[in-house]
Amino acid sequence: MSETTPLIGERVVLTVEVSCLSGAKVEWPNMKECFGSYEVLYKDVSTTSLNEGLEKQRLEVTLTNFTPGTHTIHALPVKVSTPNSLFVLHSEQITIQYSLPTVDLTLPFKDIHPSIGIEYSHAELLPYKIGSGLTITIIIILLLLLFTRHSSPHWIIFPHRAPQYYRRAVKSLAELEKSDDIHNQLSVVLRTYIQERFTISIKSATTQEVISQLKVLNIEDDNLRNIACVLEETDGERFASIKNKTVDTNLLLKTSKAFVLGTNPIK
Repeated sequence: MSETTPLIGERVVLTVEVSCLSGAKVEWPNMKECFGSYEVLYKDVSTTSLNEGLEKQRLEVTLTNFTPGTHTIHALPVKVSTPNSLFVLHSEQITIQYSLPTVDLTLPFKDIHPSIGIEYSHAELLPYKIGSGLTITIIIILLLLLFTRHSSPHWIIFPHRAPQYYRRAVKSLAELEKSDDIHNQLSVVLRTYIQERFTISIKSATTQEVISQLKVLNIEDDNLRNIACVLEETDGERFASIKNKTVDTNLLLKTSKAFVLGTNPIK
């Protein structure tokens, strides 16, 4: 045995040798059964020829253990057989004392050093300051864009190169969502949009005259029916002072949005 008082985790080497006739069969014991509490790291078996028809067979096992305390390696049974005989030999029993490493706390810790302050010049810190400033600026811009996006009505979408009259109509309809006088103002917004969008004069035209002019402009039937319903309702109140509100104002506003979006000049 190489060591009988190792520290836990250290390796020990157990060697068992058998001298026998040349050609004899040697059966070594099962490693797992013999070294239950140990971890077998390496096993090697070798044969060496001796004089007068003898040979020496050798088992070398490298072991370790991670549990402190006393551990016993019991006698290992080794079978040696020849054509005429069978012998069972046993190795010696070995006791190994594994212990924890000791630390002398009275000795100074040589590898621990006090902290040392490091000072950087303005030129060395400048790239980091610029980078931090750019990062903060980008974050602020993104937050502003996000806030602006969520603060606008979700239905407002300005296509690329949308004309000013289209943008103005969309924003006016969005503002009417908070108004208490939707009937009177809605007619003005729609007539202004139609006149600018289709280049026709309808500010003083009746509802039927407006619809007649729109019919020749290849507007989709659904959009035409939508705007006809809205104008008939709002024009009646605006021009004839009819206060009979037969259609919900929110429905009128929703229908007007559908007409403006449906006649989007750039799609």
